[in-house]
Amino acid sequence: MKVEVSVMLISPREAVWNNLKDFASVQNYHPTVTSSTRLNDKVTGIGAERSCTFNDGNTILERIIDYYEGDHYVVDIFDMGKMPLKSAQAIVGIRMGVDGLAELFMSMEFKAKFGPLGWVMERMMMAKMFKRLMLSILNGLNAYSKTGVPVAS
Repeated sequence: MKVEVSVMLISPREAVWNNLKDFASVQNYHPTVTSSTRLNDKVTGIGAERSCTFNDGNTILERIIDYYEGDHYVVDIFDMGKMPLKSAQAIVGIRMGVDGLAELFMSMEFKAKFGPLGWVMERMMMAKMFKRLMLSILNGLNAYSKTGVPVAS
């Protein structure tokens, strides 16, 4: 299943991109990540990895698998922790919207565990849940880029 969201960019593009490309600092703008650490010596770009710990104590491992400087990157969640997912990849970046204004965007493709039940879960609740979370991440990134104050987790 694929979901996508976008919000208008309210901060300078360069500030937003600098925060976005600092891959292991996601806790500054992700409202449910309490901590994030680098798993290797790559700060950004293809191969950069991080561990993210959430409010509920769950931890996931992520890796950048495709990267376009100043534009967007693709993240593979290669260890889902306790999430009921088989696979998940996200794209996050900055683009020109239809109105000619810059916007932050995020899309996510995911596949739930549990066969046919997972398929129903994807459509009945997971898609809505991920859309809400993705919007809060983008809004957090916008706010953090404008104020420099991390969002509360």
